[in-house]
Amino acid sequence: MRFSSRGIGILRLESPIGGLVTYLKLIERRVIQIQILVIGLTLLFPLATLIVLRPTLYDGTRQFLFLAVPLILLAVYGFIFFLHYLVRKKKKLIAAGLILVVLVAQLQVIKDMNDLHPYEYIYLSPLIGGVPAASGQYEMDYWGTCSEPAIQWLAHNYRKYTTRRSPTIETSFNAQQLAHYLLGVFKINHKHPDFYIFNTRFDHKHQFPSYKIIHTEGVQGYTACVIKAKPPSAK
Repeated sequence: MRFSSRGIGILRLESPIGGLVTYLKLIERRVIQIQILVIGLTLLFPLATLIVLRPTLYDGTRQFLFLAVPLILLAVYGFIFFLHYLVRKKKKLIAAGLILVVLVAQLQVIKDMNDLHPYEYIYLSPLIGGVPAASGQYEMDYWGTCSEPAIQWLAHNYRKYTTRRSPTIETSFNAQQLAHYLLGVFKINHKHPDFYIFNTRFDHKHQFPSYKIIHTEGVQGYTACVIKAKPPSAK
């Protein structure tokens, strides 16, 4: 069966409208609470807008991250509803067991967050292998959090790799981000720096190929930032 582009466009328009009508009918019959309707709309309306308007999506799933909030709320509602159902059926032991499982799972998340500091926002579920399994397959340190600990490390260790009082530096990100940590010692040099810091999110590993890697910043096997130093023969 074939659909014309006009027919597909009509389907894209009718689908969210049909969903809204269905919601209104459920409220009218008191099958669904209005609070759940609101949460459901915060999930479905943005998705429907993306389907209908077909905007350019930058950085893949980045545009969908805000949908996590209504998904969490719906999950909590469903969990509480199920607990009430178990209590009504006099299965309190099972309900208590489920609560214990959820609490233990949250303690695991808290532990993982502590272990990931300061990269908490790259947390991934242990069900898929966590950060180690995702390393090299996804954009991890999107915001370049590693730049701060990287420049701090260099500020304390640069004397091991150069005798210059004012060594030069180049970065793959905006050097102004590091101005606070440059301590008035480092100077920017785009062509022949003494040190080069880059974020692995971008493919900058081939820059300054003769330079030696002296330090990396990351967590749980994931390398977020790399520091290279000019070889002695080139100084």
